[in-house]
Amino acid sequence: MEMTVVDRPAVTPGGETRRESVVASYAELASERHRIAAAPVGIASVAQLRAKPSATPREVLVGTLPDPRLRLTQPIQAEVHREGGQVGVWSPEFEELGTGVHLSAAIRDFQRSVIELYFALRDDADRLGPGPADLWQKMQVVISYRP
Repeated sequence: MEMTVVDRPAVTPGGETRRESVVASYAELASERHRIAAAPVGIASVAQLRAKPSATPREVLVGTLPDPRLRLTQPIQAEVHREGGQVGVWSPEFEELGTGVHLSAAIRDFQRSVIELYFALRDDADRLGPGPADLWQKMQVVISYRP
């Protein structure tokens, strides 16, 4: 039985389509070709084919803070969301959000929010409750202060 390697679409558990290579016999390929040819093409499939991919990434790594006193020792991973005419950059780790009309503006706003949060927590470090104290500990791991 002759075998060949073919690329075919596969759907991930998250619902995204990707390509995968599989080894198949010619009989399996013929069966697959007939199954695909017989499958109905719905309006959603056509719309998906015509849809343009988003130029906005799903997440970004923020590697700097625009304050000469602060330096990131590791990038902050943040999710990117677009809603209406706004872009949001959200860090679940620090529970901070930055918004703007485009990605660059949202990242700048996020960076400013992180700076404000850092100094607010630093100024009240001896009076923080358990939640903010945990957040302050996380921030000290990722951000170093330079007087």
